[in-house]
Formats: sequence, structure tokens, C-alpha cells
Amino acid sequence: MEHIQVFRIKKLKGSGIIAVAARHNLREMQSEIGSDSHINPRMTSHNLVLRGAVRAADVAAQAVNLMEQAQLKKPLQKNAVHALELLFSLPISSGIAEQDYFSAAADWAEGFFEIPILSAVIHNDEAAPHCHIIMLPLFNGRMIGSAMVGNRTRLLAMQTDFHTIVGQRYGLKRGEPTKRYSRAARATAADSVVTALRRVPKSLDDPAIRDALREAIAETMPVNLMALLELDLPAVRTPKPKTLAEIMTKPCKPEKPIGFQSKKPIGFAATISTKKDQTLSCVGFADSTIPVSPDNALNQNEYTRESENGQAATYWDEDQGKFIQPPARAKLKSAEIDRVRVAIQGMQR
Repeated sequence: MEHIQVFRIKKLKGSGIIAVAARHNLREMQSEIGSDSHINPRMTSHNLVLRGAVRAADVAAQAVNLMEQAQLKKPLQKNAVHALELLFSLPISSGIAEQDYFSAAADWAEGFFEIPILSAVIHNDEAAPHCHIIMLPLFNGRMIGSAMVGNRTRLLAMQTDFHTIVGQRYGLKRGEPTKRYSRAARATAADSVVTALRRVPKSLDDPAIRDALREAIAETMPVNLMALLELDLPAVRTPKPKTLAEIMTKPCKPEKPIGFQSKKPIGFAATISTKKDQTLSCVGFADSTIPVSPDNALNQNEYTRESENGQAATYWDEDQGKFIQPPARAKLKSAEIDRVRVAIQGMQR
């Protein structure tokens, strides 16, 4: 029977992710080993460490030492790729010499990527034999994990190269590249997968099948499936809303009076004094005093300054910025009043 090669790669992000991955691969997580686990503790002793240390702490320490020796110019960011993990898997009872095949896979990975292998562990305590290889994406003194994985073109070239050098030698068939299928074809394929999983539930113990299923589900958010399984949707991070005080106290540039192109508002000939009093908002004006200059000063006997309360708009003086009451009319003498009255009466006759 001809088998298809299974080779997957993923990026490991986070400062402590190497230790976590190594602890899983070296079976140091006791919580993963139990009656309801897919790991068979009676077979764990058949696992084999091909490369690297036998303790997760030493694997992580090796990564730190290599990066320190490289003297990285910039510290790694929180979400940077700290390692690459490659997974090679074989079908159950494939008839292939497992240790030889996985050793050849590790040699290929080292030659193809030209980066250090931190750990390579063969697992025989799960449904199908497989090998985890953790690599440090350190190349020419730089950490370039994302570039190592690349895009779809590089991933296809990666699969082709592995099949040419390793897969063919062990009689494995190269899997066909993913094609675009119609909605009906995808629905038929989904029914086939569900039927196969119901018929052989233990097939989910195969890490290659689990990873492939996870990738298929991750294409879109499985809202309906999570609801049926009574699972909570992942929390979506939303920006923290700002309080009114944070919005209003944000520094901003002073605004020019709307509709005025000149440096001073119309009607103000004198300079406005600037007090550096902090206002609560950007829309605010400092207290100002408008001095009267000799040029625009008026005779105090002719005009009297009034408060603006209750004054008519016609009394507003733009030059001084004040409401100014015009002088009261002078009272006419009684003789002049009589003369005017007589003149008016003569005109009416």
C-alpha cells in the first residue's frame, strides 16, 4: 500500500514557548497523561530522543545560549517567532523503519533550513508514530522565523524538496497541492470526514489528523460548532474607551477664531494678554484685559462706559470692546422752546 508523506511546520511565538513545546515533547507535563488522554503512558518509555537534551529546561537554555552567542542587535519582540516546529508522521503499520525515516527527516530539515535543531523526539505513545523537531530560526546572527516559513510558494517548494530527498526513498507519495473546490464538493468532503471520524474515533489520536482538522476548522470561526459543544467564543480585545476627562484634558493646538483670517479678532485693536491658566478643554479662552490706547481713547465727557447687561446692540463699540452709552441730550431752555412752538404754529396757518 502506498502512503502519503505527512510533513507540517508551524511557528512558535512567545518568550517561553520553546520550554512549553519541549515539555510536551519530552512528556514532562503530567496533566497531559491520564485516563482520558490520547497519550498511552505504558508506551511512553518507547519514545526516543533523536537530537537535543532530555530535559525541557536544557532545551530552552540551549536556545538562550545560541542567541547570546549570536549577539542579536535587537531584542525579540513579544510576538516574535522564537522557534519552528516540524512534524513528520507515518501511518500505523506502514512497514517503514521509523527511526531511520525520522532521522533522515531531521537531517533534511537541518540541511534545508541551515539553522540549529534544538530537539527532535519520536513519539510512539500515541496512535501513529511521529516526530517533533524544534528548530531555532537563527540565521547569520538574525532571528527570521517568519521568513523561514515564507508563503504558499515556499511551503510547496519545501514539500517538494522533502519528497525528492526523503519521501521517495521510503516509498511515500507526494500529496497533491490544495485546490479550490466548489461549495458542493466541500460539503461532500466534510460529510466524508465526519463519517470517517464516527467510524474510527481513535483516528483523532493521530497528531497529523488533529493538526489537519484544526487547520480546516480555523479557516473560519466555527461559531455554530462551538455553540453545539457549549464552548465559549474567544474573547475579542476591544480598545479601552476613554473617559470624558481624558478626552477633554488632551493637549491640543490653540484654534483661531472661526471665520477670521487675521491674527486678531475683528474689533480688538489692542493685544490680548495671555494668562497660562489650564482650561479643562481645548475650547476655552484665557482671561483678557483690553487696554485703551491713546489712538482709540475717546473723550470721557462725550461717552460713558456702561456694563453690557441690558444694553442695546447698537451701543457696542468694536474699537474698545465695550457697550458705550451716548451722551444724554442737553435740555433746551424754556425761551427757546417757546420760540420753536411759535414757529411751528405759524407754519400750520
